Amino acid sequence: MSLAVQKSPAYELPELRDALEAALRPGGLLLTERALGQCDLEPDSRILDVGCGPGKTVGHLTRRGFRAVGVDRSHYLLGNPVSEAKSLLINGRVEELPFTSCQFRAVFCECVLSLVQDCNHALSEIVRVLEPEGILVWSDVYRRDRLPEVEAYQRGCLINCFQGALSLPRIFEMLQYRKCEVVQSETHDHLLKETAARLVFAGLDPGDHLPCRSGYQSAKRKNQFGYVLVIARKK
Repeated sequence: MSLAVQKSPAYELPELRDALEAALRPGGLLLTERALGQCDLEPDSRILDVGCGPGKTVGHLTRRGFRAVGVDRSHYLLGNPVSEAKSLLINGRVEELPFTSCQFRAVFCECVLSLVQDCNHALSEIVRVLEPEGILVWSDVYRRDRLPEVEAYQRGCLINCFQGALSLPRIFEMLQYRKCEVVQSETHDHLLKETAARLVFAGLDPGDHLPCRSGYQSAKRKNQFGYVLVIARKK
C-alpha cells in the first residue's frame, strides 16, 4: 500500500515567499500602493485583506494609518507572519468570511479569487462585508482567451492562480451582477514576466511555481494570460 504525497500549494512554499518578499503576488506592494492612490480612502478606514498570507499588505496598510485586518485559510502562512501584522490576522475562508455584513470600507483581494473553489460565492461574501459605497480592489491573473475557466482542483496540479484565471468580460459580469460599478480597470501584464524573472533569478523554475509545467510552457507560447487591477464600488 502506498500513500500519495500531498504537494503544498505553490503559495505556501518558503522559496516562493523568499523570492517574492512575502507579498506572494505579481506587483507586490507597488501595485497595492497604486490601488490605494485611486481609492480615496479616509484615514482610519477599516480595510480587510482577503487571502492575506503572512500579512505583508496588512502591515503596509496599518503603517499608512488604516485599520486593517487580514484573513487567510493557510495555517502555515498565518503561523509565519510579518512582524507588523501578528495580531491582525485571522484564519478563515473567503467563501465564509467571519465578519458581519457591511463592516469594511474597502476589501483588498490580490491574486486570491483565482485560487478559490467557488469564485462566485467568494465574491458574494466579499461584497456582503463591504459597506454601501465601499471599495473592492481586485487584482489577479486573467485569461486572454474565452475558453471555459478550469478549476485548479480539477487539474491535479499545484494550486496556483493560472488554472482558476477568469476572462476580463467574466470578471466585469460578476461584478455587475452583484451591483458593483467598475470605476477603474487597468492591465499590468508585464508583472507576470517580472515575477517569472524574479523566480529565475532566485534559482527557481517558473514552471514549478506558477502553473503546472506543461500548462506554463503552453501558456507562455500562446501569451494566454495577463494581470489586471480592477477597482469597483458597491452600489
